Amino acid sequence: MIETALQRIPSEVKDAESAPPNYDISVFPTDFTLEGLHQKWKSGSIIIPEFQRQFVWTQVQAS
Repeated sequence: MIETALQRIPSEVKDAESAPPNYDISVFPTDFTLEGLHQKWKSGSIIIPEFQRQFVWTQVQAS
């Protein structure tokens, strides 16, 4: 069996020693009314593309 010694890159060592950053993530549910969605569409807050690709996967691929 061939054994190869791998040389660690200094930045990899620093990455392994440091802890991942903490994030504060805030989420909240939003249920828009049809009227609210219409207003957002009219004001340009929601953009509906002119072309939407058709469903191209088979049932097997999609599962």
